[in-house]
Amino acid sequence: MIRPILFALVGALCASAGFAPVGSPILMVVGLALLLTGVLQASGKGVAFFAGFVYGVAFTSVVMEWLTNLAAEAAIGLGLLQGLFYGTATLAIWLLRRNPAGSLAIMLVTIWTAMEFARERIPFGGVNWGAPGYSMGEWTWLRSSAQWIGTSGLSVVAVAVGSGVALSVIRREHRPLLVAVGVGVVVAALGAAFPSGPTGPELTVAIVQGNSPCPGSRCENERGLIFESHLAMTRTLPADTYDLVVWPESSTGFGFDPLQSSEVARDLAAEAERLNAYLMVGGDRADTPATFINSNLLYSRSGDLIGEYRKRHPVPFGEYIPFRSIIGQMDLFSRVPRDMVRGTEPGVFVVDFGSIGTVISYEAAFSRYGRDAGTRGAGLLVVASNEASYGRSVAAEQFIDMSRMRAAENGFDIVHGAVTGSSVLITDGGVLGEVTPLFEPAILTGTVRVRSSGPTLFARWGDWVAVAIMVLGGWLIVETAVRGGAPKHRDPKT
Repeated sequence: MIRPILFALVGALCASAGFAPVGSPILMVVGLALLLTGVLQASGKGVAFFAGFVYGVAFTSVVMEWLTNLAAEAAIGLGLLQGLFYGTATLAIWLLRRNPAGSLAIMLVTIWTAMEFARERIPFGGVNWGAPGYSMGEWTWLRSSAQWIGTSGLSVVAVAVGSGVALSVIRREHRPLLVAVGVGVVVAALGAAFPSGPTGPELTVAIVQGNSPCPGSRCENERGLIFESHLAMTRTLPADTYDLVVWPESSTGFGFDPLQSSEVARDLAAEAERLNAYLMVGGDRADTPATFINSNLLYSRSGDLIGEYRKRHPVPFGEYIPFRSIIGQMDLFSRVPRDMVRGTEPGVFVVDFGSIGTVISYEAAFSRYGRDAGTRGAGLLVVASNEASYGRSVAAEQFIDMSRMRAAENGFDIVHGAVTGSSVLITDGGVLGEVTPLFEPAILTGTVRVRSSGPTLFARWGDWVAVAIMVLGGWLIVETAVRGGAPKHRDPKT
């Protein structure tokens, strides 16, 4: 029993190094291979499940350690929940271990892909941190291929290689590994030959990172001070220089919301007109005593309000409390007195240089929201974020790594602005420019390009590789079950 658990623990530590601050794709694959090697040699179904559970808890706890800045209970609860996903997957893998190596390799990838597919969607809209494809994005050529297969497709490649390694070690069957590596080489070669990134007109943009006087602690008049900081910094920008200026999430709001304060609205309109630039500002406002709205507003070069995008995917337990009537009175949730009202429409604004798409914070971690903008013609994406609650951790760095995959998948550049940092311009299919420091006021300027071509294959077809694998592998698993199970493999280790 001990050996599979040790493999799971070491595998979790290796796999977690696939993400910031280490960022090693090779260690991500090694971690998967170690876990699968241990699970396939487990002595029983209970051990197989527990190995996956331990892996999931350890992996999530390391990758998302910054959750402890918000609440230790949140980190513990999420770790246990994710452990159930991984444990269920490893149990299913163990039950299929007797199949021939070729079939088993497909089944392993199928089960893991299905687990990631579910984890990204349930419960409460899912959690996408730790998907192997994000780690693969560290390699430029593989990242570029996301324009066809998406981050989920890169996850399939990573898991296929990890499964191949495990089967080579246990069965001495090398064909699954050779096939997986071959597919990876082809995918990378295509990414190298056809880089992802826009080729349209060039724009000059500015991100105003005004910071907060009391990040994460909510001091008196915090929102007013944040607004005044952003306004003062914006007034230092020269006129007739920028095409787009971005204020991040929570840079306005409540008593300083432009839709509720005519003075704030006048200040913003005046700056947009003075700069002769489009001005996008993030903010939130009370809707009812029990609800609020989180949105981005876009002002035209002449200072007119073009429109509003309302965030569609609230952060569970951060922007709304599930089952509030049951657990809402607990002290743990007292910092979330209102639930966010979900928006219903993607954010795409038509402007004189094309179309600007936008998502807010957590939404950038999910491919589906970037795709919504891409399929509706957005030539540029603005990600407005506020990560003040997570302290001086790797949360901002990890989030930028996820945001850049939206650039690779959809072939557009990204203006990624965070009110307390880190902010960055993401160009050429995921290349990171200068990254601003955390918790310091900063103005980040630079150039981006507008996508002039149509939606990418991934934008049009979505997670088609993952779905195809699940259909093929699902059929293989069902067909095997109907036949009464596969012939038992003779190797006593498996």
